[in-house]
Amino acid sequence: MTINFKITLALIALVLILGESPIFFSTVLQPKHHLKFENLQVQYSNLSDLQPRIRNLGTQSIFLCSLHPQAAPRLCRFNPQQNTWEKGEWPRLCASVSGVLNPIEIGPGQSMELKAGWRYSLDDESTPTVFTTEKEKTRPLTGKYKFLLQYSEEPWSYVNTPKRLFTVESPVFKVILEPTSSVRED
Repeated sequence: MTINFKITLALIALVLILGESPIFFSTVLQPKHHLKFENLQVQYSNLSDLQPRIRNLGTQSIFLCSLHPQAAPRLCRFNPQQNTWEKGEWPRLCASVSGVLNPIEIGPGQSMELKAGWRYSLDDESTPTVFTTEKEKTRPLTGKYKFLLQYSEEPWSYVNTPKRLFTVESPVFKVILEPTSSVRED
């Protein structure tokens, strides 16, 4: 037998062994959770038009945090000068909202409208002039954006912290606004 034939046989055996493994099937062939952002356009001229939804295309329920504002997707802006994504400013967690003890569940096949977390990243909600990063740097409003949303496989609330968190990203979209002041990117 040639060495290439032996390697081929070894690879076939490995695939067959992994194919019998329940771990292989559950993580590769049948994802337990697969989330998709919906109701997003390619371009916006008004941030108030952002009305994202999340759909659970997986086979098990996922949970969003019931603490404010964790159930909202976080806005990120692309910084072309540094070739990086910058997270927008985010408020502290608040446990004084209603339903703080009730986890937010999205079952398989279900979807939910999300309260977009863009307001926290702007200097003024009604007449924004700049995007503010989590490091309190200001950026022009016009640019490329995406949302990040954290979720877990187990109930997540004020009294229950999950062992593991996951993050799903939205598709990239553009925001083209006319700012009332000029802001440079560093």
